[in-house]
Amino acid sequence: MPKISGLPTLSSPADDDELAVVDDSAATTKKMTLGQLINYIRADRTRHVQMAIIADGSGGALAANGDLRPGVAFSGTPTTFARGVGRIPADYVTGTDVTIKLVFHSANTNTNETLKRYVYCQAVGATYDDWNVINNSDVTVSFVANIVTEISITIPAANCAAGNIVGFATGLTTALSGTVNLWSATIEYTADN
Repeated sequence: MPKISGLPTLSSPADDDELAVVDDSAATTKKMTLGQLINYIRADRTRHVQMAIIADGSGGALAANGDLRPGVAFSGTPTTFARGVGRIPADYVTGTDVTIKLVFHSANTNTNETLKRYVYCQAVGATYDDWNVINNSDVTVSFVANIVTEISITIPAANCAAGNIVGFATGLTTALSGTVNLWSATIEYTADN
């Protein structure tokens, strides 16, 4: 049976309209109407959608293989990019930022690396506007040997709408020790239920 916790303090409805709900976080019973319970359950939630990622295929960004992990492997001094695409789901809450979460792994320590970023977010049927959110922006990142690293790229709410296509290109452009793998990319967003 699912547990409910962290319920807000609610007004006491008339006895014939109330439900008794146990709040496991406070070990108390709260009174609420069925409507209040449904509104609590349907509160906005953070959700994640997996993005498809590919490698340009040359210049140091290659499809990862041999270790049974999908993704893109960067090595040497890369000159090409990993690319990803996804769609903002229909339950996206208008007016909230969307974040692309990139998950990297390296067997070697790589410090002060330059990560180049490009991002677009566009409506289906609109004229394509190449990299309309972030165009050629660098950020310095470091990777510790055998520690998974997550890097976030925020897309401001003004650039987002439910159903929009989100795309990115990213690449490490400085000399690397060993291989740095981009294991996954997800869209993190606020859902309305």
